[in-house]
Amino acid sequence: MIYYFGPFVLKPEQYGLEVAGQPRQLQPKVFELLTFLVANRDRVVSKEELLRNIWQDAFVSDAAISRAVSEARKVLAGGGGSSDWITTVYGRGFRFVGPVIEDLAAPEGAAPVAATQPPDEERGLSIAVLPFADRSPQRDQAHLCEGMAEEILHRLAHVVGLRVTARGVSFQYDSLADPRKVGRQIGADLVLAGTVRKEGNELRIGVEVTDARTGIQVWSEQWQRNSQQIFALQDQTASLIAETLELHLAPDAPPHEARRTASSRAYDLYLRGRSLYHQARKRTYHEARRLFAEAIQLDSEYALAHAASAHCSAYLYLFHEPSEENLRLADESSSRALELAPEVTEAHSARAMTLSTNGRLEEAEVHFRRALELDPLSFEANHNFARHRFAQGQMEEAVTFFFRAIEADPTAYAPCSICASALTALGRTTEAARLQELGLARIRRRLLRYPDDQRAIYLGAVAAARQGRKEEALKWAARAEALDPRDAVALYNLACVACVSGDTDAGLRYLESAITHGYPHLRWIENDADLAALQADPRFEEVVAPLRDTAAQQTGSASPVR
Repeated sequence: MIYYFGPFVLKPEQYGLEVAGQPRQLQPKVFELLTFLVANRDRVVSKEELLRNIWQDAFVSDAAISRAVSEARKVLAGGGGSSDWITTVYGRGFRFVGPVIEDLAAPEGAAPVAATQPPDEERGLSIAVLPFADRSPQRDQAHLCEGMAEEILHRLAHVVGLRVTARGVSFQYDSLADPRKVGRQIGADLVLAGTVRKEGNELRIGVEVTDARTGIQVWSEQWQRNSQQIFALQDQTASLIAETLELHLAPDAPPHEARRTASSRAYDLYLRGRSLYHQARKRTYHEARRLFAEAIQLDSEYALAHAASAHCSAYLYLFHEPSEENLRLADESSSRALELAPEVTEAHSARAMTLSTNGRLEEAEVHFRRALELDPLSFEANHNFARHRFAQGQMEEAVTFFFRAIEADPTAYAPCSICASALTALGRTTEAARLQELGLARIRRRLLRYPDDQRAIYLGAVAAARQGRKEEALKWAARAEALDPRDAVALYNLACVACVSGDTDAGLRYLESAITHGYPHLRWIENDADLAALQADPRFEEVVAPLRDTAAQQTGSASPVR
């Protein structure tokens, strides 16, 4: 695990701290204390915990702990960070409150070490839910395996005293992963894994929960049911786990019925669509939307299918095909989802994104905040709300939610790119540079799996250009253009690459071509720092004139894309 915050890179595996790229030596206890506070930043850490975990219960005075905290604060302040990141909660202890990005990519050759964890009774248990393993004869139920795990995760998220690891974090692993390794790398106490075997309408489900610290199995169960009973199985699994851990469901937990359908076929189509949707490509968005439409034909009141269809249409509009038809479909689907399921995160997230895209900013904010109340770990809600705030120039708040999105999904590369722009606008250039490096690392990992992902390629080109790697940036830009020379959003980003690389003429050509092919986002063009050279060029107004004419006829403007 590597932690990025401010100008710092904290590497527990190497016992190292870098400040603006330079190594900084710390006393061992100060390093361990800082690492412990960063790793447990979601709560207040007591002096007793620090004594137990850092000093191993050796006899030391409160003054020794206070001195170590003071030294850690000096390091943060002296390195260009903020001493205020470590706050004192009087009578209780200390808390690290600065924004942190985690990356699981440990340095090559370094062995991960166990994250020090406080006692269960002080912080509550945490659990990671892994995608289930497909044991079906044809091995064709991967979508069902992910869906089964995801719905159990949603249910466990409402168990009092249990913290659930975000989907994007735990779904990096498969069900065969060593629970002890998973626990060490993501700080989970428990790991839930399972198997699915489907033959016809018969389901065989096996679920087990393992103590990640000891590797000992603490609970397991197997069922054989008809596929129509899958939702009951998900509820039963969550309830039995809660009972085993002597926990209980929150009394105000939203009803899960709103997430469900009476048609097992509709559920299967929805899960197949979600699997494609998570690939986040133009082709897979279209295929996923088609499957969601088939699910809705079987059950017109299936709220999750409506919400997912809205997300597909909105993403197609924002990143690939800025057409009025995609806007209309997003509006219809998100309205229907919210009507059917007003207490479901996905419905509010889809509606918020659609409203933001349509320029109805105040309405969108209401739904973004409600989505995050219902599920603070939602990648989509955090990422899209961050872009929404970025569009309004609220950079500080945008950075906060970008960081949450980056942490919620360790594979996501797009929020790294936009957050780096926000940090640059705030003058936090060292953090921006670190984030660009992280974004490029994620893009490279993405392209190993999907080498034709045009969006990953052009955002990689932008990141390389910002780092001054002109030759690499132009190679990536040419590769992106070759994949689809008429993609409006790709052309816009190629304009950014050209401008950052110092070729204003090419930047103007690409921007004009982007607008010609339907790029509609005037506000983003006007405020994007990557286009500063164009904005100062006398030819700029002529290029954006069509968008100004359109904006003059409308009451709002759309949110940014990247």
